[in-house]
Amino acid sequence: MAAEEYSWPNRYLWELHNVTLDVTSGYIFARNHVLDTAANRYRSARDAAFISGSARRIQSATKSKQYAGEVATLGDTHHHYHFLVETLPRILYIVKHVPDVKFLKTQPVLRFAKETMCALGVSFEVVPEGITVTARSIITTDQSPYFWPSPGEIKMLQEELKIRGLINLEKKSDTHDLARIYISRSRSRRSATNESDIESVLKDHGVDPISLQDFSFVDQLQIVNNNDEIIGLLGLE
Repeated sequence: MAAEEYSWPNRYLWELHNVTLDVTSGYIFARNHVLDTAANRYRSARDAAFISGSARRIQSATKSKQYAGEVATLGDTHHHYHFLVETLPRILYIVKHVPDVKFLKTQPVLRFAKETMCALGVSFEVVPEGITVTARSIITTDQSPYFWPSPGEIKMLQEELKIRGLINLEKKSDTHDLARIYISRSRSRRSATNESDIESVLKDHGVDPISLQDFSFVDQLQIVNNNDEIIGLLGLE
């Protein structure tokens, strides 16, 4: 289905005061009432607050920390797809409006997410598991209705990369040789059972297999931009 058949509502940013953030779950509380999640949402806030244990942590407040400025939760940094299409657009939108915000996370940030955020100048801090946070303001945004970014969010990412001189996404010359690659899953637990046969056949047809995990986020963008045809399996690791 074409992208123009979808309608993305405006994304609003919310600056909340006199609230407490459970960093582990990303849920925001006003006193003992859960307001919403500061990360990506898949179930009702009240149900998830109970299931995740965030309500209990807020009530006990055995581990708490106070920040003088603005903070927000980082979101999913463990799944490449969800980080790129859900977490990263939300991060960029928040930073665009609140440049000095500090993002918080209780779990180690994986390399691909860390490299991407460092390249974009995003400030984040890993805090102890189970900690609750108060700050001058907790920043959150509306959730995206789809599991992929809007055209406006893709453009925003492109502009940020251009501003920082990290990538050139201008149209390539029409005189260049045809370049084709295959996104290999030979080192993935979700690879095809005949992955080696696929790669062998494609090599015979001038298609080079590559493993994207060997490249940084910026290098991956440049690789995709510099190739005419890209072959890969449906679904992301």
